[in-house]
Amino acid sequence: MATPHEGISSVAPGLVAAVVAAGFMDLLILRWKKDNWRFPDGALLTGLFIAMVLSPYQPWYVFASGSVIAV
Repeated sequence: MATPHEGISSVAPGLVAAVVAAGFMDLLILRWKKDNWRFPDGALLTGLFIAMVLSPYQPWYVFASGSVIAV
């Protein structure tokens, strides 16, 4: 991950966008399929993977859309 070299201020927006977008999408899918609310733990990992793969210089919406597509 780029955090040690680039700093948390450049990595955090993409990381947060990826995790929140994946979590929200997975929450909707779980609610629709299981008919109850569950914690989207798989989406949390997916968002972290997307944040690790993409460059910290990408705009936040690239992280969010990549996470939504991955879920």
